[in-house]
Amino acid sequence: MAASVDFYSAGIGIGMFGLARIGATVFQEMRMLQISKFINEGVRKVSSASFKHLHDLDMNFHKVSSKNTVFGINRAIRSIESGLRFAIGFFTPIAFEFLLLTGMLWGYCGAPYMLNMMLTLGLYTKYSLVSSKQRVVHIRERKNFEKK
Repeated sequence: MAASVDFYSAGIGIGMFGLARIGATVFQEMRMLQISKFINEGVRKVSSASFKHLHDLDMNFHKVSSKNTVFGINRAIRSIESGLRFAIGFFTPIAFEFLLLTGMLWGYCGAPYMLNMMLTLGLYTKYSLVSSKQRVVHIRERKNFEKK
């Protein structure tokens, strides 16, 4: 039985799997590089607009405002960047994949299969939210118990 194993085909299969993984990683990094360029350009425009707006404000505003105003603007710009990175880098590809999946299920299998998949996904999402909330409550109760 061991003599009939084709190590050449197995080696080619393992090599092809490795190449596929390397290719997926390279394309993922290229995609994130393009997304980063897009996000940086957007943040640069927002930063420039807020800088111009701050300089266009009345001098009295600058006399009565504190340094916290500038720090708040910097925090807001960082929040915009992380929000864009999440929306464009994470949420959009998943939403696009979900739309493709539901469209294919509807087109090839019909509406009952698509509705079944959406119902299953909805129940799984509800279960995940409930169990996450229970876990958070359990962790808080444990911390409160340990403080006593």
